[in-house]
Amino acid sequence: MIKPLLTFYLIWFCFYFGSSQSTATIYGTITDGNTGEQMISAIVFDQNSLLGTNSNNYGFYSLSLPVGKVSLKYQYIGFEPEFDKFNSDKGYNY
Repeated sequence: MIKPLLTFYLIWFCFYFGSSQSTATIYGTITDGNTGEQMISAIVFDQNSLLGTNSNNYGFYSLSLPVGKVSLKYQYIGFEPEFDKFNSDKGYNY
């Protein structure tokens, strides 16, 4: 049986830099790219810092990470994981 490919649309994906600028808060909404359905309890995990979180009942997540290289893994039961790499110190909008 082939698992369907998880297609995430990040409705918004932004950074909030604190006053010390040593951390960045990454937040967004995860939805299924085929149906538009919010992905409840999807896992968002940074493979560099080993920090992660789950999306809430609306597909929203928020994750504070050290500024620098970020390697996010998005995962949901029954779907193949998706990956995204970027530098949080340069800012990023999706």
